[in-house]
Amino acid sequence: MVKSGDVVFRVGDVPIVALWTEHPLFRNVKMGMKGEDVQALSAALKELGYDIGSEKQWDSVDMSSYKKFLSERGVDSSVNDVAYADLLPMPAKETKVAACSAHERELIVAGDELLRFSDALESLQIAELEGLAAGKHLVFSGDNSAELSEEGTISDSEFLAAVSAGLQSSQQNSAEGGSLIATVNLNVALAEPVHALAVPPSSLFAVSGGDGCVMTSDGNSIKVHIVSSAMGSTLVSAEKGFSKVFVYPKEYPKC
Repeated sequence: MVKSGDVVFRVGDVPIVALWTEHPLFRNVKMGMKGEDVQALSAALKELGYDIGSEKQWDSVDMSSYKKFLSERGVDSSVNDVAYADLLPMPAKETKVAACSAHERELIVAGDELLRFSDALESLQIAELEGLAAGKHLVFSGDNSAELSEEGTISDSEFLAAVSAGLQSSQQNSAEGGSLIATVNLNVALAEPVHALAVPPSSLFAVSGGDGCVMTSDGNSIKVHIVSSAMGSTLVSAEKGFSKVFVYPKEYPKC
């Protein structure tokens, strides 16, 4: 497993350092420069425990920390800017090496493959959102969790890295058995718990939008909010609790 900030290999006596940034570096970073790539570089150093200056532009504090970052990994730190070609980009903060084609003291020429990281997930899409209760949701994979967007997508990099690692492990085990199919189980839950009661769909009346009414066993009509409905059961929340409701009530009093 390679982590952001690791020395991955050496070319001659020069250590090559891998670094993950949320936005890939595409240019040399110099004093006073701004942009998403510059902010991502600062954030990557900060996550590794280095001090950063202004979050909006590359300054002397950032440069000093970058020099320290290089020096602690045995890299020449007598530089005046960040040469993006000197850093090995990573698809995630932690990733496995899929292939390493080079061998010690082997001659490598331009265009040769030296190292290939395993593919990293950029996002996940939940295929089926029907039946989910209204509100903010979290998705869980083992001990990892991330926020689920209204569109059903997940973009949290740490969560995706954890899921990707699980996928790669599953694929490797499946490949040994002659199959490349991998399955990942994810759980979805409301970010804030809601107290809900299960009622038959046929007990609801005067339904409008996400609200409706039920008639309780004592003949009272109670307004309820429909949380979700699936598999022949509807979950509702109400300010007043109840234990029994009429199915297909004969009367439909206002609630």
